Amino acid sequence: MTIRYLADARQEIDEAAAYYEAISPRLGQRFRLSVRDGVRQLSRHPLWWPTVGEQARRYLLIGWPYSVYYVVDGEHLVVVAVGHQHRQPEYWQNRLRKQAQ
Repeated sequence: MTIRYLADARQEIDEAAAYYEAISPRLGQRFRLSVRDGVRQLSRHPLWWPTVGEQARRYLLIGWPYSVYYVVDGEHLVVVAVGHQHRQPEYWQNRLRKQAQ
């Protein structure tokens, strides 16, 4: 299964990593590695995590207050968002509509 990130999801990862890096050296890199490892696990077992809405699934990032929202599109796993769990719920759902177009 190939992994693809929407540009908005990549930006969210970059912003969160920069925030953590400002708190403590190397913390941003640890965040990035956690996202990478989590997404790799998703690509091996994409249907293990619960659905949110009609198409997407949500993976809670271990050790961080972030969720990875993704869809399975054939042989592709598409990371739609990497959002803080206290952010407005479902803020990312309009990205699904854009992707479908």
